[in-house]
Amino acid sequence: MFHRLRWQPVLLLAAVACCTLRADAQVPSANVGFAPAYAPPDTGAPAALPRYTIAQPPYGQTRIAGVPLYELEDTTPPQDVLYEPTPLERYLSAALKSMWFRTEYLLWDLDEPGDVALGSPVFAVDDPTQPFNIFVNNQQITVRVFDLEHVSLKDNNGIRGTLGVPLTFGTLELSAFGLEHTTQRHTPRDKDFGTMELGFPPGAVSQPTFFIATSTFTNGSILDETGLGTNLFLYDRFFQIDFDTDVWGAEANFVTDPYVPGDGFKWRPLLGFRFLRLRERLTQQGGLDIRDENNPDIVTATLVSTIDSEVRNLMFAPQVGLRLQWVAPWFTISFEPKVALGVNAKQTTVLADQIRGIGDPTVVTTIDRQNLAAIGELGVSARVRVTESIAAFISYQEIWMANVARAGTSIYYNDFGVGAPMTGITAKSDNQFYNMRGLSLGFEVRFP
Repeated sequence: MFHRLRWQPVLLLAAVACCTLRADAQVPSANVGFAPAYAPPDTGAPAALPRYTIAQPPYGQTRIAGVPLYELEDTTPPQDVLYEPTPLERYLSAALKSMWFRTEYLLWDLDEPGDVALGSPVFAVDDPTQPFNIFVNNQQITVRVFDLEHVSLKDNNGIRGTLGVPLTFGTLELSAFGLEHTTQRHTPRDKDFGTMELGFPPGAVSQPTFFIATSTFTNGSILDETGLGTNLFLYDRFFQIDFDTDVWGAEANFVTDPYVPGDGFKWRPLLGFRFLRLRERLTQQGGLDIRDENNPDIVTATLVSTIDSEVRNLMFAPQVGLRLQWVAPWFTISFEPKVALGVNAKQTTVLADQIRGIGDPTVVTTIDRQNLAAIGELGVSARVRVTESIAAFISYQEIWMANVARAGTSIYYNDFGVGAPMTGITAKSDNQFYNMRGLSLGFEVRFP
């Protein structure tokens, strides 16, 4: 009995010791041999999440029960080894932050072709675009040569975008614009065209009273050595013209910074390069009824004649200019003249088909030529600042171009006679003066 009671206090003390050791093992001791978790300093901003790393015990030792295998450790490199941007990167970053972009709606007028006659001069007729009388098979009829008087090239919509990139002592401005591609059709407005009248005496066949005509030289002359005058190819069924135009361009300019920054009067020279593309196409089609020889009231076929003219002007030119400005805190007024001298690579193509008859072959001629391109521009603009980074913009521009090929004046109207194998209507070189002008409205955004 005494022997049994002697071991009970020993067992009780052993049980208490084991419970104490088990409770202490729940929290790792700072002296176990592992570094404590790194606590970043309190800077007031959310600290970056540290990475998890595996904490291995020293070599030759075993892992102590209760010590966690993973501990939080800050692996952020110190400030002295962080990446430093190069001077070029710092410069590009500052330039990109100072860039600006402007977009504008354009409402421009283009130079109209005017009352260009679609044919050659007519012998003994002052103005062939006005009705005049001729005799065909001993019968008098009224004809006139159609013209381009009713072709209107006003109020063309377009868009322009400009990007400005500040550089060391100026701004690089990249700009491009385009006008909508326009197509218009015109037909004769003469009240008698296409009408018929009864022949005289009663019972004779009816005849057209009015014709549209294409006039041509005869062997290059209004009156050749045989006494033959101008040829007239007549249309009584229908006549129409289709006129379309396409204009766009781009330019790059370096504009110097003002010598004295701030408000007031400024002058800023500029140097750049510009490109302009002007395309026109004129298609003429006319129909003539071919009648039966024995019964003229019966139409056996309709001769459809086509004359198609297309011109492309590609102008490349370096330019210089001067931007005069009055700068105020909330608005800027600018006056900007520019002059460009370069080359105009022109291409003129004329197609003539079935001019003299249904069996007449198709004749296509093309002329490629380079001429001096002289371009002048005058612009007036106003910029009103709405916010620190947004401004409204309005401008008016006039652009003049020399040595431009036009579709209506690039056709040589000629014929070699009935016995010739083909018509002589071909392309010809053309140099015209061209003007376009108009308003623009838009806004400008400056990047912070």
